[in-house]
Amino acid sequence: MRGLLLFVVLWTAAEGEHWFYGRPRPDATSQGGVWPLPQRIEYGEHNRTIDPSNFDIEFDDNTGCDYLRNLEKTYKRWLFPFKKAAVHSGADEFILEIKLKKKCPRDRKVPPSDMNEHYTLTVKETGKAVLEADEIWGALRGFETFSHLIWFCNKCQKIRSLLRKRERRFSKPTKSGEPFVDLRRSATLSGSAASVKSTVSAQQK
Repeated sequence: MRGLLLFVVLWTAAEGEHWFYGRPRPDATSQGGVWPLPQRIEYGEHNRTIDPSNFDIEFDDNTGCDYLRNLEKTYKRWLFPFKKAAVHSGADEFILEIKLKKKCPRDRKVPPSDMNEHYTLTVKETGKAVLEADEIWGALRGFETFSHLIWFCNKCQKIRSLLRKRERRFSKPTKSGEPFVDLRRSATLSGSAASVKSTVSAQQK
């Protein structure tokens, strides 16, 4: 009886390993995957190795921006918590260049309701990585996405190449009190669907 019970338990465990049919395990960590998924994204074919001691950020004309300076300190501690263990002698210098079209605000303030969070992030297999944004708020969002691309691998850290990544999936700026859903567009689509349904019903008759 015990032997039969053990067989059933082992068989159930073996079958449970394949319940997701070749897809990654639900508890598996991604290797540089961006989440949540943006509107448009295109990954490169190869990854790059990063040496934390050879990683730098260029701020273009915004070297005095407090937002970017604080962001740099916070994310460097977060991205590279184990500097000694992550050093890789074969890694080239890695530079992330941040470009803003509008000047960084001098005085710290709460993000406005109509802030522009659009950005473009490119991480090529060689050369600089470039983060472009219209405003500082887009740069903050883009740097968060950049952090998603870095992952650990056998005492080293790698970054996934990204040919092109644009704004967030829900990136339309809204004013205070406005819903994210465009009600006028929804009404138009509903009306179109209703007209199609009535046409099909008439043809069936």
